[in-house]
Amino acid sequence: MEKPFKIQVESLSVRYGARIALDSVSLDIPERSITALIGPSGCGKSTFLRSINRMNELIENCRVEGQVRLDGIDIYHPQVDPIEIRKRVGMVFQRSTCFATSIFENVVFGLRLRGERSRDVLEAACEEALRKTALWDEVKDRLRAPAQGLSGGQQQRLCIARALAVRPEVLLLDEPTSALDPIATSRIEEVIRELASECTIVWVTHSMQQAKRMSDQVAFFHMGKLVEAGKTQEIFESPKHELTLNYLRGVFG
Repeated sequence: MEKPFKIQVESLSVRYGARIALDSVSLDIPERSITALIGPSGCGKSTFLRSINRMNELIENCRVEGQVRLDGIDIYHPQVDPIEIRKRVGMVFQRSTCFATSIFENVVFGLRLRGERSRDVLEAACEEALRKTALWDEVKDRLRAPAQGLSGGQQQRLCIARALAVRPEVLLLDEPTSALDPIATSRIEEVIRELASECTIVWVTHSMQQAKRMSDQVAFFHMGKLVEAGKTQEIFESPKHELTLNYLRGVFG
């Protein structure tokens, strides 16, 4: 049985000044699934990712056209509050962005921002998020220690825990393992697989092996356009576009 679509993107175009970053992209993303965005650097993957929670609006001279629907609601409608969208759609960036505070305060940052003050609620949310990212047993005895004392892989999992603490419906990941060693990468991949059972994940990666083993759906971008998208096995075994085939073969990238 096919899963319903959590996100539906239709004719999305994004411009930074005169430069076209995305050109009329349409893509449906099923709920509780992992969609991998692949393509060469500068092809529009990260721009597409940021469009899903309106982060592009924070960039000067950015103009967005088209529709991005979350559960059928156009998130770019004038009456829709972008802050409310970002509460529902979390994001983790390429490099870990731990705040210069404790592990505990990093995890509960979003909850405090929402006005949560109950110590019991914060502690429960912190433990739950750290357990989901397989960090709890590693840090439970030093929650008040500086987060920046953690290893690179731990810091990235902490950033994922911070995003999960507010219980997002969608999690956007912009190359979250690109700066990590194979062991840390494997740990994060395990976490992401488990998270896909409860939220929708959109993942930018430059690793074809990672996209193939991790995703349910793959979307290939090139020069601001979506060349093709489909189930992972179909894209890797029988791509319809010669451009996709050449990219997967390493002819360019």
